[in-house]
Amino acid sequence: MTLAAYLAREQLSAAGLARRLGVSRGCISLILLGKNQAGLGLAWRIQAVTGGAVQVADVRPRLDARPGPADRAAAAAVPAAV
Repeated sequence: MTLAAYLAREQLSAAGLARRLGVSRGCISLILLGKNQAGLGLAWRIQAVTGGAVQVADVRPRLDARPGPADRAAAAAVPAAV
């Protein structure tokens, strides 16, 4: 699922998602506009916060998305969606 589709389905703003992820609204906006792709750590956090609805490959399509230990730890540290 695309990030935009997830936000629409959940009736969540880019600012709301940014707060959950601990990043700026601008960061999420650039990803939504296709002007930037999420860093690998952020991509894993997005997948965790969305409960897997948005996959790493959805926000980071140009990278082999196999997680390393640091990526798994970063995703595990994200609190469950509120």
